Amino acid sequence: MTPLIMDEIAGALGAKSAGPLRPVRVTGVCTDSRAVADGDLFFAIPGPHFDGHDFVHDALARAVGAVVERGRWAGKPPPEGKTILMVSSVTEALCDLARYYRSQLAGTVIAVTGSNGKTTTQSMIGHLLSSFRKGGASEKSFNNYIGVPLTLLRAETADEYLVVELGSSGPGEIDRLAALTSPTIAVITGVAEAHLAGLRDLHGVAFEKSSLLKHVRRGGLVAVNVDQPELRQLVVGDGARALTESLTILTCGTWDQADLRLTACHQKDRVLHFTINGRIELRMRATGQHNALNALAAFAVARRVGMSEEQIVDRLATYATPPMRVERQRAGVIELINDAYNANPGSMKAALDILTTLPTDGRRVLVVGDMLELGPAAADWHAWLGQKAAELPISVLVAVGEYADCVLDATRAALRANGRSRRNRPRLAAFATAKLAAAEIGELLEPRDLVLFKGSRALGLERVVQAAVRWGRLQARTSDASTSSANAGRDGTARRPSRTKQPPVRA
Repeated sequence: MTPLIMDEIAGALGAKSAGPLRPVRVTGVCTDSRAVADGDLFFAIPGPHFDGHDFVHDALARAVGAVVERGRWAGKPPPEGKTILMVSSVTEALCDLARYYRSQLAGTVIAVTGSNGKTTTQSMIGHLLSSFRKGGASEKSFNNYIGVPLTLLRAETADEYLVVELGSSGPGEIDRLAALTSPTIAVITGVAEAHLAGLRDLHGVAFEKSSLLKHVRRGGLVAVNVDQPELRQLVVGDGARALTESLTILTCGTWDQADLRLTACHQKDRVLHFTINGRIELRMRATGQHNALNALAAFAVARRVGMSEEQIVDRLATYATPPMRVERQRAGVIELINDAYNANPGSMKAALDILTTLPTDGRRVLVVGDMLELGPAAADWHAWLGQKAAELPISVLVAVGEYADCVLDATRAALRANGRSRRNRPRLAAFATAKLAAAEIGELLEPRDLVLFKGSRALGLERVVQAAVRWGRLQARTSDASTSSANAGRDGTARRPSRTKQPPVRA
């Protein structure tokens, strides 16, 4: 953050000071009292579990001041040299300061939204541009009313670019965050059945995401995955002209009329190879066609900022997907695919495609958690998941969460309807929580298994992932010890194990 003066901040917030308003420099903002640094201004955000007002005096040990709500602040006068700014809403004040600060950013601001792939796409864009310009990107999934302002305020006014992720779970949230961000480039990664509790259906999701476009600055670029007809109609259909006439719209996807079209895609080991428009060949350390589609938008942004095709190809080859987004890991005798950061029907389908297409010389195991925020249609979508699982060449299906029984009931019914013999049916297991699943996962695994983990973040499937990792590594150590012992000579000297007796394990 480029430093601001305290009275400048007070003016931007329309705040009143609880004491003398000194012209001190503010060099950062923070909402976590444990992470406050010297020169920070602490925003006492009231939350569902903790109220920042309870930690104001702790924060002021290092912070130069704090922003509090008039109705909640009943504390002592601030310590000598510290400032207390009083506002009606701390959350709104954080947004107000971010809006004021955004007006001082001269660089290219890139906003990324969509039902799936937001974090991956913004990290791709950040990776590409970091080799070409000075700038930054959202941390993790800082994409709500707290995360977006913090991302804006952590930029430097001299930065040449900033990538901001925008998320939504209800109507109007993208509109508000986009107005705050005021991007010069926008990306919509696509739409899927997500957050239906607030957005009702796919048309509602498409309308919510497309509201980003009206806040893109005149002359800006919009890159959109238009494979879904609901979004395509809003972006390039007959009714889109008034919304997009001052913008450059670049369509992406597998749609045969897309400006940037994915024309080939194949996986080779852990490297994804794909082609744009039949001529631009790229590769990156990622898994799944959906990541190639995300890369189309990243390619469009990088070209707009000034990178050449050759620079993009070379830089993308060094990219790797963020943790828990189709993250592949060898854990002793098994291979894991950790895609448990979030889940909705669209991302679930993409994950299932990966599990069934990746080569393996062992079994395929599917561990799924609930897909949250699907509203009244939640049971139907989990039944859909169970039906899809019955069609897959898997040996084990583990369902975790409130809808675990719903998933397995649908799987059993589909298996019976498909006429699959009992010997060819997958083993089924249901657990109410990730803790229970973690305790039993080792009983369901075998060496050489390929195991996919997919579920909404709140389920905490990483706990099951960690248990599977421990099991796989323990089995590898046990196997190594047994092999060493079995091949030891009478003098105790270990001999080279026979290759014909070793089970093949893919690296």
